[in-house]
Amino acid sequence: YKDLNEGLKYAKEIGFPVVIKPTTLSRGRGVTANIKNEEEFEKAWDHAVSAYQKSRQTKDILVEKHFDGYDYRVFVVGDKVVSATLRKRANVVGDGVSTIKELIQKKNKKRSLNPYLEGYLIPEGESQLDLLVRQNYKLDDILEKGQELILRSPSNISAGGDSIDVTDEIHKEFKEIAISAVKAIPGIPYAGVDFIAKSISVKPNSSNHIISEIEFSPAPIAQFPYQGKSRDIAGALLDYYLSNK
Repeated sequence: YKDLNEGLKYAKEIGFPVVIKPTTLSRGRGVTANIKNEEEFEKAWDHAVSAYQKSRQTKDILVEKHFDGYDYRVFVVGDKVVSATLRKRANVVGDGVSTIKELIQKKNKKRSLNPYLEGYLIPEGESQLDLLVRQNYKLDDILEKGQELILRSPSNISAGGDSIDVTDEIHKEFKEIAISAVKAIPGIPYAGVDFIAKSISVKPNSSNHIISEIEFSPAPIAQFPYQGKSRDIAGALLDYYLSNK
């Protein structure tokens, strides 16, 4: 959609909550999930439009039904699932002493030691932490010990999300779905298949998951996870091309 009123009309037709995202951007820029009413819709629309560069002539916005679940990236090469990663939204866990800003800084210090995550730190400005604001928190608030606070809508690693390896937990039928999804697109020997699912370790059915995207140029997030075992994505790609030359 190009017009807010048209987008809002469609949102009402499919029913809240919805997701708003730019159609041609990446890394979670301009994305807002779980929009529950008109006021949130208008703010999310402005956020999506402003994510485009001012010089862009076309600033189309996608409105779609929100599906509640966790965000998983499954990396497929040929007929094989190489990795499965839970992409957890940017978050901090309270210690009963540190402010939210201090918790972000501590986490960013750990992320900065990771070859991939060092370039994707959690923002420290409230204007960039939409869920912090929507939950009526301030950066100088102190969380209780063990209290987790989700900070941003996008679950992208580039938006400060955590990459958690779950390769050993993925159900075999989710693997089959991911492989079939890549095969359905001609000329793509490998891709990242993104699932929104209640759990990727249980048997999939028609109501517990969706495929939200098939990424033809996926980032090597499983090579350098925030948590869990590293998976050799680069090696899998090299093996594929060397065996099919």
